[in-house]
Amino acid sequence: MRLCCTFFCERLFQICRISIFGENLKDVHFLFPTVLWALAALAVPVVVHLFNFRRYRILPFSNTQFIKAIQSEQRTRSTLRQWLLLVLRLLAVALIVLAFAQPYIPKNEDDNIQKTRVAVYIDNSFSMEAGDDHGTLLERAKTQACQLVDAFPVGTDYLLITNEMEPQQQRWVGAEQFTDWVRRVQSTHIIAEIDEVLHRQQIIGRDTNAVLYSFLFTDLHKPSFVLKNSQPEGRQHIFLTPEVNGSRNNISVDSLWFSSPGLYVGKVEEMTVRLRNHGSEPLSNLNLQVFVNDTMKNTVPFSIEPNSAHDVKCTFLHSRQGWNSGYVAIQDYPITFDNRLFFSFNIQRHTNVLCISDKTDVDYLAALYRTDSAVLYHRVSPFSVKYDKLTDNQLIVLDSPVQLSSGAVEQLAKFVASGGHLVLLPSREGDFDQLLRATNGPQMKGWIAQNGAAANLNTRHSLFHDAFSDRPKNYSMPTYDGFFEVAATSRQRITRLFDTEPGGLLMFEYGCGQGRIYVSAVPLAAAHTNLMFHPVFVPMFYNMAIQSTTPGRLYTTLAADMQLPVNVQDASKNISLVQADGAAFFPVKRIDGGGVVLYPDAAELTAGNYSLNAENEMVGYASLNFDRAESVQQFYEPDEAAEMLRQRGFNVDILKAGDSFADSVAATQTDFGLWRLFALLALVVLLAETALLRLWRN
Repeated sequence: MRLCCTFFCERLFQICRISIFGENLKDVHFLFPTVLWALAALAVPVVVHLFNFRRYRILPFSNTQFIKAIQSEQRTRSTLRQWLLLVLRLLAVALIVLAFAQPYIPKNEDDNIQKTRVAVYIDNSFSMEAGDDHGTLLERAKTQACQLVDAFPVGTDYLLITNEMEPQQQRWVGAEQFTDWVRRVQSTHIIAEIDEVLHRQQIIGRDTNAVLYSFLFTDLHKPSFVLKNSQPEGRQHIFLTPEVNGSRNNISVDSLWFSSPGLYVGKVEEMTVRLRNHGSEPLSNLNLQVFVNDTMKNTVPFSIEPNSAHDVKCTFLHSRQGWNSGYVAIQDYPITFDNRLFFSFNIQRHTNVLCISDKTDVDYLAALYRTDSAVLYHRVSPFSVKYDKLTDNQLIVLDSPVQLSSGAVEQLAKFVASGGHLVLLPSREGDFDQLLRATNGPQMKGWIAQNGAAANLNTRHSLFHDAFSDRPKNYSMPTYDGFFEVAATSRQRITRLFDTEPGGLLMFEYGCGQGRIYVSAVPLAAAHTNLMFHPVFVPMFYNMAIQSTTPGRLYTTLAADMQLPVNVQDASKNISLVQADGAAFFPVKRIDGGGVVLYPDAAELTAGNYSLNAENEMVGYASLNFDRAESVQQFYEPDEAAEMLRQRGFNVDILKAGDSFADSVAATQTDFGLWRLFALLALVVLLAETALLRLWRN
């Protein structure tokens, strides 16, 4: 009803305007056409004029003959004066009403433009949680977005876009529905690039008969204010509405890792936590808290310099087998999403060691590993290996196999790349070249018959950690009667365990994917070395087994393309992610290479530790954390961001705090302020009325 009446008022004025001024002013429009209803106030001067009865005073007079003679002339002059006053008052009221309706002449004279559309983007990323005593940047943006409806005519179409880009944000709605959606906007971990926002506004707002006004309520955060392929399209005018935060200090828990390999009950774990100060001020007397299985394990004080990273070392005792979950936390305001980092790990009950060997003599590894109940040792021939079950083991030892098939090489390379550990103990007749090439290892050349003793023991390596309480000055090393020559390139990141006397590689380690490979250049046989009888043999090979139980992926960053590998026996079972409060999510599941991979929807998840349930059985944890891109406190200046858009060809205006939306929009629609002209005319009419009252008396 209101829309119809407003349309009627504007059409009525258009008819009157054309009849008075002609076709030259036919393109005049009103920013606030509903104000035209105030033209009903024109009835006030009319009523005052009709009921303006004159009061008479009785005066004694000797003769009325001369009064009657001038009565007719006075009546004519009084009537003319009253009509002039009525016209001036009506004109003054009409001009004042029209001035408040803010008439304008569109700059674009295209007669095909029939409607106005307003597309609003509200940046609800975590960086908009910053603010001051007057509220967060997000709340300010929401308030300003709701005020937009007062700057446009009734019937304007509105489009709301946030970082989630939900399906409902693909259609135009009225002012009431728009403001309701704006009030419901909450912060999210999802990051939307401004390039994608503009492209979405253009696609949804594509209409040859409409003018598109794009309002961008954002803090101009550099990681998200990215322009790639954006180009202006149609009649689009961008209003950049920067939300500026006075304080830009923030500390984030950036990452963490375990300092040494191996997970077992009773180990004192040293964990390194990297913190970042994104502000310009040094901070001190802060605390980092470590929680494991809902129990605080440690509190470590720290200080951090401005615009820098700081690694904090913290320790805790592994006390429970199976899956463990935890988090590290700091106290920092007002940006809080990056104050915690969640992690989880699995302490297995046993370390499974598989030895693949053709040897029939003494098994020195069995004598070592079978004395410890924490290690399950199995020995099989190369022809009895179940290669599809290799991932059930943490450590695989190739002890003098004569020959490996290409299929075996491929499966062993996959095992290492996925996080397994491999030990290569050659034989005089065997050939490891194919496996070394498949794992990007060095080349093993011919046998060199040369007696000697190992040299340069790397006591700093984790395999020898706590193996020596005191390093003696004179100590014997394992001996050998020959070795394979190893040729390594500078690109191969090799860690020496000990060398040959000439300085070549005798025992070394290198990485492949997520796993590690240990290689000996001499066979583990009494005919070639006494290593198995030397004291260094026990800690070295025992730690190879213990440290093969790596924590794997401690956590995953929430992202649109994230993947969660799951170790489950029955791949046909439905797998769910369950929060601590019991809320369950069922991600897409795919079987990839015999393993199960989950593809969760990041938009519906939040940071935390989720239990992975295969129907009614818990099979692990998934620790999800927010992307730290929003932690960086780097922002464009409004003029800088506007210039970036203008270089792309966009028509851009900057709306600063306190600017009127109505005035800013009107400035883009008219070459000059018609409301000022109407206000000036109203003032002239009022002055004319005053002059008439003072100079023309009855």
